[in-house]
Amino acid sequence: MESKAVGRRLGSKNYPKEFRAMVVAQSNDPARSIADVAQEHGLNANMVARWRRP
Repeated sequence: MESKAVGRRLGSKNYPKEFRAMVVAQSNDPARSIADVAQEHGLNANMVARWRRP
């Protein structure tokens, strides 16, 4: 019987909290869109939007 990883998809990345906080801070700037910030860091805009949620 094989064991399987539970809770994460294979290949998904874990980003450090400091990196997430920096990206969220940049995306909170009214002069920049979430999509612009995400693209700058090679991320999907939906992921950045998820990080912004409380």
